[in-house]
Amino acid sequence: MGSPKSARVALYSILLNLTIMLGKGFLAFLSGSTALIAETIHSASDLVASFATFIGIRISHLKGKAFPFGLYKVENFVALISAGFIFFGGYEIAKESFFCSSAVKLKNLPLAFAGLTLIAIIIYLFSNYESRKGEELNSPGLKADSRHLYSDLASIIVVLLGLLGAWLGYSNLDRVAAIIVVIFIARAGWRILLDAMKSLLDASVETTTLDIIRNVVEADPRVKGIRSIIARNSGSVIFINLVITLNLKGLKEAHEASEQIAASVRKAVPHAEKVQIHYEPDIKEYILAAIPLSTPDGRISDHFGSAPYIALVKLKKNSHQAFEHDILPNPYSTDEKAKGIHLSQLLIQKGVDIIYTRESLEGKGPAILIERANVDVEIIDHKYLPSFLKNIALQQNSGLANP
Repeated sequence: MGSPKSARVALYSILLNLTIMLGKGFLAFLSGSTALIAETIHSASDLVASFATFIGIRISHLKGKAFPFGLYKVENFVALISAGFIFFGGYEIAKESFFCSSAVKLKNLPLAFAGLTLIAIIIYLFSNYESRKGEELNSPGLKADSRHLYSDLASIIVVLLGLLGAWLGYSNLDRVAAIIVVIFIARAGWRILLDAMKSLLDASVETTTLDIIRNVVEADPRVKGIRSIIARNSGSVIFINLVITLNLKGLKEAHEASEQIAASVRKAVPHAEKVQIHYEPDIKEYILAAIPLSTPDGRISDHFGSAPYIALVKLKKNSHQAFEHDILPNPYSTDEKAKGIHLSQLLIQKGVDIIYTRESLEGKGPAILIERANVDVEIIDHKYLPSFLKNIALQQNSGLANP
């Protein structure tokens, strides 16, 4: 079943178009205007288009064995039908303006003008309402129907100018207006056709939506990088496929992280029907180690969160030989609270694989974050960074169990 709100608005459109068609027919009967007769026929096509929109919205969310992903694109097919009706309406207006040469004797002109003006106001107000609802519910059927109704105002203007021209004796006035109006009708139909075809051909969503998805994913500290983002419209919903790399080693942790990231994306993109995430481990050619320091010259700190400096050292995987390192200031060392937690978050974001520290973190706040990010922690008793790095390389090469 489609969105109840979308279906309700589409039903309102059917009732409105039925009322408008009957009203125009009554005015055509009273005035004797052939243009109003043609406009009544045009309204009949509007009624068919609105009914098609209603049917499309009602069945678009149905799923089955043959259509496991739902019938979302039915709304886009309905939008294509609406575009066809708009083009047909423009053709009828052009034909009426250019090829109808017989003079028409009008009657009850004030009543016809007043009635048609009232109809135009009603159409304008409902078209704006339906357009807002179409944007709110992201329904291509409602958006197409609102444009269709709005284009109907152009044909009403043609009829009003035609009536006015005939009354004043300027029979060609409605023909000049018709040329301008038909251009606007063709433009509205082309926009609907283009939007529907983009969705049917699986074109990507707009750049702003892709940026929102990217920002949400990159904000998660467990995400190392984004390999690809593919998002496409299907009817009123969006399907999203992501390939990301995670700072996690365990499959269970990676699966939980992907589920949480998908939920965050769905929250940020309200019309996201399905968010599929393929996660990959961050394969590196080295091990990134973090060691808290008390001095920038390499003295290892007795504390973790309050250490004024952090050494980030790249170790070769096989030999554990250090080949690159940076000494960074700890921006949280003077914080009154949660300095260890904040430092842990920073190291996780930088992709640290292991933390060597003289202070035990067991039972403390940072340990929970570090364990969740699958970062190893090893307690050491070394006091200086150079001797420690030399020792772990020797340990790895000699196969000793402990430093």
